[in-house]
Amino acid sequence: MEQLKIPRCKQKIMLPETSALRKMRDFLKLDRKSAAILIEKSSKQLEKIENGYVEVTPQLINHFVTNYGFSLKNYELLVAGKVEQVKNSFCPKKEKVLENNSLRRSYKKVIIKEARASQVLRRLQGLTQYKAITWAHEDKRLKRLWEKKKGKVSENKWKEMLYIGQLSEFITENSRLQVASNA
Repeated sequence: MEQLKIPRCKQKIMLPETSALRKMRDFLKLDRKSAAILIEKSSKQLEKIENGYVEVTPQLINHFVTNYGFSLKNYELLVAGKVEQVKNSFCPKKEKVLENNSLRRSYKKVIIKEARASQVLRRLQGLTQYKAITWAHEDKRLKRLWEKKKGKVSENKWKEMLYIGQLSEFITENSRLQVASNA
């Protein structure tokens, strides 16, 4: 009985060479679409190559290695299963870099505004910083109550109204917490 030859495109043969191609793409942190653009093939064709449905030729390997920016030595190490050596040489650990000064300062300004608003709330309520933990929950409840009565208000607008003191009467009428008198 004659044996039918199954075409290579329907046969999945996973070789270390194909998995090394996939590992190179993983080192670069590329998805298939962007890697396909880099190696000038379609993403479907790249998928077939990486999954072992296409025969890997030396020309194809050379094409991948040069377009991914690897050396043949690194590729051979990946084929041999020495992933850590390639990882250490190709992907060195990056040092933590602080954001540039302008970004950090603007972020600090936002925090300072929020801290100032919470400080005003505590003073308005006569709370210590320790007791303000319960005020945080009451603040959310009061905001929901305000929105039911007067309409939706943004978080920034709510904090601004608290900071300016527009809500002092509303808070004294509706707060469950004991309000200290400002005498």
